[in-house]
Amino acid sequence: IIDIALPAVAKTFRSFISVSGPDSIPAFKSTNCDKYFTVPEAYYFKDTVADMLVFVNVIDEDSNYLAYAAPCKFQPGTRRPVIGLVNINKRKLELSKDELQRFINILTHESLHTIVISPALYPLYNTNVPVIDKVTQEVDGSTTTVQRLLTPKLVQTAREHYGCDSIDAVYLENEGPAPSAGSHFEKKHLGNEMMVSKLTGKPVISKFTLALMEDSGWYKVDEGKAQFLAYGANQGCKFLGVGCDVDAVEYCKAEN
Repeated sequence: IIDIALPAVAKTFRSFISVSGPDSIPAFKSTNCDKYFTVPEAYYFKDTVADMLVFVNVIDEDSNYLAYAAPCKFQPGTRRPVIGLVNINKRKLELSKDELQRFINILTHESLHTIVISPALYPLYNTNVPVIDKVTQEVDGSTTTVQRLLTPKLVQTAREHYGCDSIDAVYLENEGPAPSAGSHFEKKHLGNEMMVSKLTGKPVISKFTLALMEDSGWYKVDEGKAQFLAYGANQGCKFLGVGCDVDAVEYCKAEN
């Protein structure tokens, strides 16, 4: 199943993303992820012709997570990630042909954490514009702090998707443990987008993910390859809240 899934994921990425700059990764023996995996000796002695390497480990742990991922090494100058790690916990995922599409979706999702959407990456984006901020909200008498992505292409994508010109940020998930809360789009806003915290239905790599990749300054994307996200499309500002004068509303500034 792994031999089938990995080429499928690589083909998906090649279909909509390209990078500029060096087309090889210099020989390396260590990364920032050394406590999670050992670099195979084959990479010690020669450059690898690739834009990025993602190592996939299948591990067996008695824990609650299905998978986790991390960027591990970066290109000098641009700080673009060139080495990533994905760990799959086989106690939580049956590696069978019946689960092939789910496995491909999980690998795609986790790989995107190593490529663009991770708290470890936001400060490294090759851009001169603000990337992320935090706002405090009061919901049902409780105060909570949420993180928002501010990059221009992503914000414009949200405005066009919902039909809401007052959007000024795209919210990240604020529930769950820290890695989940800061590494995913808010599920109640983006439904079955590939980069929400819990994949449901048929996950799609939408214009939201492609826009963030472009905003990072590391990638060129083919917007025509974005998959259509029906969730919330053309629903206006009120889809994102009860009314724009209510504290709990996240996007709206004015009635629409």
